[in-house]
Amino acid sequence: MTRERTTGDDYSDTAEFYDILQADQDRRRAARLYGARLERAEVVVDAGAGSGLLTVLALESTSATVHAVEPAAPMRALLMTRLAGLRADQRARVTVHPWTLDACALSPRADLVVCNNVVPTIPPGQRHALWRGLGRALAPGGHAVLDTPPTEPPLREQVERLPRVRVGEDVFGATMTTRAEERLISVSFTYTVERDGRVIREHRDTFPLYPLPLPVLREEWRRAGLEDVACDAETLVVRRAR
Repeated sequence: MTRERTTGDDYSDTAEFYDILQADQDRRRAARLYGARLERAEVVVDAGAGSGLLTVLALESTSATVHAVEPAAPMRALLMTRLAGLRADQRARVTVHPWTLDACALSPRADLVVCNNVVPTIPPGQRHALWRGLGRALAPGGHAVLDTPPTEPPLREQVERLPRVRVGEDVFGATMTTRAEERLISVSFTYTVERDGRVIREHRDTFPLYPLPLPVLREEWRRAGLEDVACDAETLVVRRAR
């Protein structure tokens, strides 16, 4: 009954449960972190668009041209479903790219790149490709906004239970467990489906995250021709170095 997997780029289990259990909370967070900057943008790149929450926020709240970059097919399927529910004139402003950012040829270049819940999931040896792609995607004077990654593993295991949701006869739930695993952060989601008080399905996805202190990021940005212009507990703002 239990399916357990350490996730690389296969989000098939997470894709099934994400909208019903996590999307509303993540939508509110995205609007709070990025909404004001989206309102001022003319060309937006959503790098690691996932299920498309930020992409749709940009399309619904602005008149910007939007590029949604998402290489993982299960999450891209959610993204395309979201786009299908928009008006035709909104869909006409978005292009979906099924590759990583460094493999995309974007034109025109963006005055805003948003990269949410992405940076700490990328292994150190592969982050240079993200920074290279980010630098190429930015127009002169443009900025990238990233959510601030964790800087170190947690001292103790942390467990969060997501609000349960009823769908017909079934109750969907999830538990998120965050713990240190050597020098990494291990985040596990255990998804359950209950019927008549009995668990009929259980799936577990584990995501490794790489802690990233700001000095490490600054050195990587310097090598990629980037620099930060603002950093706080929630977001980092980066531009091409002058």
